Order: sequence, then C-alpha cells, then structure tokens
Amino acid sequence: MRTNLSSYQWRILIAVWRKTYGWKKKEDWISVSQLEEMTGIRKSHVSRTKKELIARNILVTNSGNKIGFNKDYQAWRELPNQVTSKKVTNSGSKVTSLGTKKLPDQGNTKEKKETIQKKGTRKNKVTLPGNYSLNEEHIRYAESKGFSKKLIKDEFEGFLIRHRQMGSKFADWNAAWQRWVRNVVEWHPEKIEKVGIQCRHCKRLLGKKEASRGLCPDCGGKL
Repeated sequence: MRTNLSSYQWRILIAVWRKTYGWKKKEDWISVSQLEEMTGIRKSHVSRTKKELIARNILVTNSGNKIGFNKDYQAWRELPNQVTSKKVTNSGSKVTSLGTKKLPDQGNTKEKKETIQKKGTRKNKVTLPGNYSLNEEHIRYAESKGFSKKLIKDEFEGFLIRHRQMGSKFADWNAAWQRWVRNVVEWHPEKIEKVGIQCRHCKRLLGKKEASRGLCPDCGGKL
C-alpha cells in the first residue's frame, strides 16, 4: 500500500490480477490488446506501463511469456527519478505531488451523487436475485457464441455458484451473464463447439453434428 504507482500502473496491475487470480491462476498469457480493452488505455501506453511494472519486479514473466503478479513485495524496485513525496496542504483535504500546487476544488461528493441518482443515469447494483434462472434470452446469446446445450447448462450453473459465493452485485445481471459467456470464449476456446453453419432462416449457429442432419433443430428449416 505504500508503493507509489501511477494511475496507468494501477489499472494494468488490477487487470492482471483479474486475468490471473480472478480465474485461480498464478500466471497467464495476457496480450497488450486484452489489457487495452480492459483498461481503456491506448496500446502504446499499455506496452510502456507493462514494461515499467516488469522493470520494477512487480509483474514477472517466465520463458513462455506468461505474466503474473510478484507477491514478494520486498523484491519490488523503484524506478529512477520516481516522485514519492507528498505534502498535505493546510486544508487537510488536498494532496499534491510536491506541495507546490493546489488541486481544483472537487465540490461536494454527496451532492454530486444525489444529482446523478435524480437524473436516473445510474442503476443501483443488486445481488443475484434468488429466482434468477436460465431463460431463452440467455440460451440464445450463448448459442450465438457457439455454446452447446450442455455447455450452457454447465456454465450457467457455475455462473450462479460463483456469484452467490462472492456476493457479487451488478446493475444488469443479463449483461453479467453475457460477459461470462464472452470470457469463456476468450479464455477457454477449447470448450466451444466448432461452428459448422448458420441457419439461413432463424440465423442460429449450428455445431457440426447439428448441421450434418440438414435441418435446423430450432425452426426446422432446410440448411
């Protein structure tokens, strides 16, 4: 907690945590483009920030180019010319890098929060509803990504168990399921059945076995 990190460094570090310990892995192959998508930081800055964290021994790589978080914080290093001092102004509420400038007044946080809620621009996050179950919308989305019926059932069960154990909160649980599906496609492509053909009538993506029958199992249309 006493380590001085920039905003970019924190965001990249949290993204690496999510990709590794978030999936019960100590290290993984994480591309610059994946970090760019997760953090919203431009690719050139992602690459530079990643190198900085590796140079400081906060992130470590192995011979297979996997990247992971170094838990041995005593082995972390400071970069040359890195600013670490901070000074608190007399007001006690504004902190600057060297105490030479005051930050702009941020205003009343409570007032801003109330204004946002009144405008209705932000939904309240809620825990997983007790009656939340697999429906047609969930199935259609997962099938569009190449999921078989068995995989949909297994992954939805895992989705429910994980988020109930963690007490996760989301404003939109359907969007959370779609994110789960995309993560499976990205990180566990071996689970996805290779798509054989798309039905020209209902646009459903069919696996090779389904397509081999010549008829769409949903609409009955000829392929």
